Amino acid sequence: MPSPVLPGSSRSLFRDLLAQAEKGSTVLLSRVLALARQSMRDDAHRMKGLLERDHLELSVKLLDLHAPQLSERYPKALDEAFHRHQAPEARLGVVSSQGLRLDQLELMDESQVQERVEMARALQHVLLVADAALTELNTYVCALRGLDRVTAERNPLRPDAYVAALQTLMSDMSVPTLVRMAWMQHMAGPLGAALSSLYLEWS
Repeated sequence: MPSPVLPGSSRSLFRDLLAQAEKGSTVLLSRVLALARQSMRDDAHRMKGLLERDHLELSVKLLDLHAPQLSERYPKALDEAFHRHQAPEARLGVVSSQGLRLDQLELMDESQVQERVEMARALQHVLLVADAALTELNTYVCALRGLDRVTAERNPLRPDAYVAALQTLMSDMSVPTLVRMAWMQHMAGPLGAALSSLYLEWS
């Protein structure tokens, strides 16, 4: 059954909400990256193993180098993710719900499989932190979209859009896979908290 035609005011509010999310995403990601950077530094100081400490220190240095570019490019990547996640066939938790088939595994090395698992784990952590606030926002977004019932998958602002946008940007960067995994491990908590605050504000 086709969705009801949206009143002009609801369409406008929905577009404004997406535009606000995209416009504010540079500041959001800058704050998340700053918190992730500090978390990695703190962990590095606690590490007794030289290899683990060196790995985290390298991850911090590379994040310092790439953070401005990540923040600058994030709104465009997020806009593309929002459009993908607005589609009727879009699924909740797309990063985590896509199972790895045997033929896919054969084409991946161990680090790529580990990164895929880490992305799914990060998304689950973000969802856990932001879930309560997201549930309320889903109600309003679905109403703005003219849906006759709340369907979480039809909210393009859900966390997996934010994580997918990050994944797209990071995969394009010439940094080691283990470094990207460290970034995501330390970004998941701050991103979940930031999204939870935003969802409450938007609601």
